[in-house]
Amino acid sequence: MTTPISWIGLPYVFGRREASPRNAMALGPRELLSDQTLLSALSHISHDLTVELIEDVDDPAPDETAGYFDANVAGLFAGDQMSRLQVQTSRLARSVRNAVSADRLPLVANGGCTCTLGMVAGLGDVGDIGMVWFDAHDDAEIPETSTSGLVEGMPVSMIAGRCWQAFCRQIPGFEPIPADRILTIGLHEKYEHKPNRGQKSPGSIVNPAVIESKGYKAAIVDALADLRTRCSRLYVHVDVDVLDPTVLMSSHHAGEGGLSDVQLVWALDAIADRFEIVGLDFSSFDPTVDPNGISALVPLIVHAASAATRSRNRRE
Repeated sequence: MTTPISWIGLPYVFGRREASPRNAMALGPRELLSDQTLLSALSHISHDLTVELIEDVDDPAPDETAGYFDANVAGLFAGDQMSRLQVQTSRLARSVRNAVSADRLPLVANGGCTCTLGMVAGLGDVGDIGMVWFDAHDDAEIPETSTSGLVEGMPVSMIAGRCWQAFCRQIPGFEPIPADRILTIGLHEKYEHKPNRGQKSPGSIVNPAVIESKGYKAAIVDALADLRTRCSRLYVHVDVDVLDPTVLMSSHHAGEGGLSDVQLVWALDAIADRFEIVGLDFSSFDPTVDPNGISALVPLIVHAASAATRSRNRRE
């Protein structure tokens, strides 16, 4: 019996669907959800595949956002990035929650990493879950440490409960994931202009230094064994810039020293062998950068979906 899959796309970055200079990652989910090779392959994994592209939440109505009611403001301005992010992630959370309640695997293509707030909120009814975060960057800044104020650099901290929690609680179903149930893999981006920046990821990390010390497979196995002592079900997030540019030039933010496709596949299998994968997403793919991007991603998404369904079929 195959696991039903809900293939969902949220094509927004910074709250917008339009491409901006040097950043067209909002176009990625649309390209992936319309790719016939990918759809055919997913249909072979699951005979019950639904496809949903969420494109109806460009600008929220004022009454859809939190706002400052004591100042007689019905909501934040519709054009505000945080207002849009709140409503868009709430919409994704609803689709993910519907998939979970129907015992379907939510497989999601997100424009940017802050969309993961909707993933976490939608998986809220699953119970105590952990998270594996594949990314070239730690995405664990907080407003007090960020020199840019870029909220796209903060989603791991938001998910871990370290910042923006009043905002996150407005997303129905959102509950922080404790830091000791978070594992980040990748973190190979080098900041030559900020050599002492350091990494701020909560929980455990498998970065190039750990891999050099232990070896790739041993580093993953040890980290997963430790994580397994605290949870048995996982949400897996793959920012595709975790891949080395020789595999996929994911965006203008890609950096040398990332994982190979073989390494990512091996890690996904290792996760599926030890945990039930309750939700899975791929994010931050700019289809305008690499003409071979879709063909590089298709087998990886298909393998990830297959591993996730395998992990769920062992539940009994």
